[in-house]
Amino acid sequence: LAAIAGAVMGVSPVPVAIKAGAIYVVARQAAVLTQVLLKRLMHAAVAPRSRWQPVRLVIGTYLLLIVLGGALLAVPAATLSDHRNAPYTHTLNSLFMATSAVTATGLGIYDVSTEYTLFGRTVLLLLMQLGGLAALIFGTLFGLHVARSFWPQARMLEPWDIARARRIVRWIVLVTLGIEAHGVGLMWSLWAHQPTVFDRAFSAVFHAVSAFCNVGFTLYKDNLVGMGAARSIYTIMLPIMVLGGLGAPVLYEIGWRMKRIIRSSAGTSPALPVGSVGWSLHTRLVLAATLCLLAAGTLGLLFFETPWQHAGFWHTSRGDLLHQDESLQTSPQWMVSHEAPQRTLDALFQSASARTAGFKTVLIKTGAISPASLVLLMMLMLVGGSPASTAGGLHTISLVILGLAVTSILRRRKQTSVGGAVIPPGVVRCVLAISLLMMGWLAFAILALAHTQRADFLVVVFEAVSALTTSGLSLGLTPYLALVGKIVLLLSMLLGRIGLLVLMLAMADSDTEPRSQISQPLMVA
Repeated sequence: LAAIAGAVMGVSPVPVAIKAGAIYVVARQAAVLTQVLLKRLMHAAVAPRSRWQPVRLVIGTYLLLIVLGGALLAVPAATLSDHRNAPYTHTLNSLFMATSAVTATGLGIYDVSTEYTLFGRTVLLLLMQLGGLAALIFGTLFGLHVARSFWPQARMLEPWDIARARRIVRWIVLVTLGIEAHGVGLMWSLWAHQPTVFDRAFSAVFHAVSAFCNVGFTLYKDNLVGMGAARSIYTIMLPIMVLGGLGAPVLYEIGWRMKRIIRSSAGTSPALPVGSVGWSLHTRLVLAATLCLLAAGTLGLLFFETPWQHAGFWHTSRGDLLHQDESLQTSPQWMVSHEAPQRTLDALFQSASARTAGFKTVLIKTGAISPASLVLLMMLMLVGGSPASTAGGLHTISLVILGLAVTSILRRRKQTSVGGAVIPPGVVRCVLAISLLMMGWLAFAILALAHTQRADFLVVVFEAVSALTTSGLSLGLTPYLALVGKIVLLLSMLLGRIGLLVLMLAMADSDTEPRSQISQPLMVA
């Protein structure tokens, strides 16, 4: 079929058939592997044989994808350069790139635009797609399993059968492919500069998948910096990124309520929890937190990236006197050099991208962006997206729970509540434990990178935060990492993707209450 289509369009049919055939074979094998994994997943989610079966399944699935993807990326046919002189280094770098694609991070030792062949890019595309689907499916099914442990009285979270799990998985796959297909169609004109129809279609698919799965890989050396003037980046790619970071439960409730409005009937019972009267508490909290973070990030970047800020209005010189540096030189790729309307779009895009995807439409490196903006971006990275989404980070709901817990303590309340619903103490303890463990690993990663890399401390911290939160923004340190640095960031990406879910699964069904209720005072202040 590809050969016939190529002949009709006046293209040599043999190369087209070979390219299409290679992509079909790889995609078909990935589909078979996915089918087997999904069958095991649904059984583990509905009726796990032990508390550790879901944990082993999550870890095993990601490790399998990383190892297979790294092996495929390490073959000579995947790269344009010859790496036979350093096979072990190339293998580690390939595992790093596979981990970055599967965990939806986007950090890269190799430049995707100049290093990989069509085969290598296809492997990355499939790894991004499978990693994004794994995050959505694992996060949704096992997220409900965790919720049943903490909220056993919840009506919509009772144990369910294989049929309901299959409905959820089918819905996630169809919605993912549907959103990506709409992205391909809407952004088709953005890739008109590609030499052939095949290259144009591949670019559209690659970037649509990378956007929804919140990876951040592009087929251009400067990411999206050279395309910042294209409005499709902000009107199409930005919403796709945000949708990927909302999470499957929120997308399901939005779609379910739109369906009810159109059909004016309830139809079949919902497969995922939705609000019986009005929007569910989960959806309201996620949407409110997302809008607040987008607004705060946009306003913060606009404030820090104004021309008078870069001109040194707030900075002090010798003698702590305010001054302005009239000799300041800017580049067209800097956010501060753009006019106010374009700078607002850039700030909005980077505010969303820092929490989810890792794309960039302006140059992000020391000197091109203020230190305050870099710190703000790291804060957004740490928060990340929402539960059961393709985004990483601590997640918006965890941030809300921590804020409510602190508020309850300050107001001397015994319970943490929001919207009339009481948050179980076990949930608060789990979120607190995960936050502390995340900060502990981040401190270790920063220490390891600071010891092994010759780079500014802010660059080291930025790279470590980006890896652990699977954001993917980089100040340029990743391609120059030493052996220890590569291993540390590889583990950080893996822990950032599956660590929160694995810890919640491990702590959900455990009974850790001490038998003795005798309390002993501790001095804490």
